Amino acid sequence: MKINRKALIHYRHWIGIGVVIVAVGIFTMVFHRYSVHPQDDDELKVGFIMIGEKDMDGWNRTNYDGIQSAAKRTGAHLFFEENVKDEDGEVISAIQRLAEKSVSIIIFSSYNYSKEAIDVMEQYPDISFYSNSCDFYADNLTSFSIKMYQARYLSGIIAGSTTKSGHIGYIAAMKNQEVNRGINAFTLGVRAANPKAVVDVKFTGEWKDESKEREEVLRLYHQEGIDVVTYHQDDEAVIQAAEELGIYSIGFHQEKHNYSEKNLCSIVNNWDIVYYNILRDYELEGGNYMRDYWLGMEDGATGLSSYSPEVSEAVSGTVEGAMVTILSNEHIFAGDIYDNAGNIRCRKGEQIRKEDLLHNMDWFVKGVVVHD
Repeated sequence: MKINRKALIHYRHWIGIGVVIVAVGIFTMVFHRYSVHPQDDDELKVGFIMIGEKDMDGWNRTNYDGIQSAAKRTGAHLFFEENVKDEDGEVISAIQRLAEKSVSIIIFSSYNYSKEAIDVMEQYPDISFYSNSCDFYADNLTSFSIKMYQARYLSGIIAGSTTKSGHIGYIAAMKNQEVNRGINAFTLGVRAANPKAVVDVKFTGEWKDESKEREEVLRLYHQEGIDVVTYHQDDEAVIQAAEELGIYSIGFHQEKHNYSEKNLCSIVNNWDIVYYNILRDYELEGGNYMRDYWLGMEDGATGLSSYSPEVSEAVSGTVEGAMVTILSNEHIFAGDIYDNAGNIRCRKGEQIRKEDLLHNMDWFVKGVVVHD
């Protein structure tokens, strides 16, 4: 076969340029890694502050498993601070202990930590902080979360399709942007399936208070006649109370456990995806180069577990259709939306902006009834 010498010379020329580009790229990545956040060794040190213990089912275990998975994938070394209560200054001491271990990153896995620590973080400019809250920001503080409201909306369709009384309970720790957003999305899903249904909300004031959570389920059952209940708490006490009453429940945090068929489904949050993005981006780009990490169904970060046999094929088909709609970038908070005081918050052809979902969700949609 005759070889085209001119083409061969041209080919070798571009191969040479390609080798140079690759070499420069590798040098740049290595230089960037050690200039942006130099390490004494090749191991990234990450501090992780938890409000409970790592083996507590629910919020704590799923977050612990998530950061463990992310650390394994990135080769990071983890330092844990467990049982760090919020609202009483314990997080400040936890930060100090982690700083003494020369960590490069500190992750807050509870919503209220950043409120307490915002004035302390500036004392540690070489540490990148990441907080599960969008209420506070700083040069070295980035917020992160999951678009749980997407899965909340889907679970609301199931709840609205299941209730016979028209009253659905929602037990939540406290009012904040994330909790309110979830209640609103859930209620929109409920009323998409059952326009006359209402969501009866009780706040416990604590992320974990099993006796109070059970007490509020009983109160809503006897006073409002709820026959389906869900929650935003750190544990599964609400499901357990529902099982005892023989009413339907929707779980939160992880796959369903060994409950009866009246446990319709659960919201599953994959924190490993969020934490992997944080650690990977730190390695590649340096700390806090993003203002917010907000991952959703489109990223595989949230969704629903398998359904109970109590969820009919027709209802599961409706939910799957809504999921496809969400994944095609259709907005849940869109069209005519009124709050529970009768004020219009969004009009036909409009959608509520991401910034307002993150920072201004201090109201509840029509259909939410908050009980003192």
